Amino acid sequence: MVRTHFDVPASEWEPLEGDAPIGLLDQHPSGQYVALQVIVWHDTFVWRAAIWNTTTKTIVWNPGDANALCWLPGGHELLVVREIFTPQPERRGIFLTPLQAEFRHLIERRTWPEQRLIDTIDVSFPTGWLVDVIVSPVAPLACFVWNDQCEAGMEFVSWTDGSFQQLHNRGYYGNSNLLEGPVFSPDGVVVVLSYGTYGWWSEDPELPSQGGTFKVGWIVIYNVAHGSYREVDVLATIPVGWLPEDPERIYHNGAVSCPRFSTPERFSVTLPTGEQQNFLINPGDR
Repeated sequence: MVRTHFDVPASEWEPLEGDAPIGLLDQHPSGQYVALQVIVWHDTFVWRAAIWNTTTKTIVWNPGDANALCWLPGGHELLVVREIFTPQPERRGIFLTPLQAEFRHLIERRTWPEQRLIDTIDVSFPTGWLVDVIVSPVAPLACFVWNDQCEAGMEFVSWTDGSFQQLHNRGYYGNSNLLEGPVFSPDGVVVVLSYGTYGWWSEDPELPSQGGTFKVGWIVIYNVAHGSYREVDVLATIPVGWLPEDPERIYHNGAVSCPRFSTPERFSVTLPTGEQQNFLINPGDR
């Protein structure tokens, strides 16, 4: 879900709401700041994000109820995804934990480092919780990511005329929550995301595979200009007896890595087997 797994000791960084960072969302172009993400307990587990100073490793801005953050190109503005909780215990019935209906989500555009609010918009999505926001490198456009127990996807907002608007009927709904990305191509022409599949190697994930070629997941390529999608299966061929070292690491064994662009037309992903596969953006995708 987070764009980059944290590769430095989390204990070195100031905790947010008592918890250490688990993922890097974005880095300011100056290198002086990073947006990091944690998981905290608020009647249920939720994502929270803030901004740290990379030298002191201390929090310089905690929005308080932000799920995700990212800077716009140039670093003078940033987008903030907020989760607003309005308790309605009378609607819960027998349920003890909060209902999704008690939450609303919005996206803010702010100046940096002043944090002055420029615009805000309430956003909608099929289900689940917002966990990330990624901005185009060339256009006033961003995609935000939602995730739930068995599915995940993305939606879009733009501010072409200066004011936010959600681009309805442009989102993607995937029947797996093993989502990595999305990633804009360097020229902003396409958005690519990858999905993985639980226990893809065997009918019983705890047993060795019978061998053969299996669908590990799929790649989604989104044409920004046309709003169209192309899906590409990700296949792996494994020998008889293949089994992950630790079958209980469900996410690790099922996820296809976040796509990485080498050129505007080429990107790669890494499979749970360790194999790297390369993909080409077709003329029709552009």
